[in-house]
Amino acid sequence: MSGAGRLIITALAACLLAGVSHAANFDPPQWAYPSTPQGFQPDPDDGKPKHLAGSTRTHTYKQIEDSFAPADWFPMEHPRMPLVPVAQGRRPDVRACSWCHLPNGLGHPQSGSLAGLSADYMTQQLADFKSGARSGPTTELMKPIAGQLTLQEMIDVAAYLGSKMP
Repeated sequence: MSGAGRLIITALAACLLAGVSHAANFDPPQWAYPSTPQGFQPDPDDGKPKHLAGSTRTHTYKQIEDSFAPADWFPMEHPRMPLVPVAQGRRPDVRACSWCHLPNGLGHPQSGSLAGLSADYMTQQLADFKSGARSGPTTELMKPIAGQLTLQEMIDVAAYLGSKMP
């Protein structure tokens, strides 16, 4: 890269960093940063089936919260998932991929979308979690899961999630 190119990149980086150092002059919107009200208690698990708008399925809280066999509210909206590790996990460490990343691969906000990523990329990331070569905020969650996956399971989950459209 030329000296001028480096200078432009350095100037852009300085501008970005300078912008980050200033606080917003307004309160953030409440909807974007909700807080749990003091004294909040979740509904007790009464063992009764729960309904979700638009779904013909019902699941109890116990089923909804099972990270090894997550509830699939809309099974007709996606092709058959690979049993392990997408639809179901394997105790003690392999939680079902659909628990965090959902059957459609779009994921929850905290787990991110894997839909449409390259199968080779995802397989490599799983292998890196397993070997310890990958680090970052999700490492502690993913390392025990990836550590127990077989190569075929890695290939299956990567192919399934890679085939989903974001």
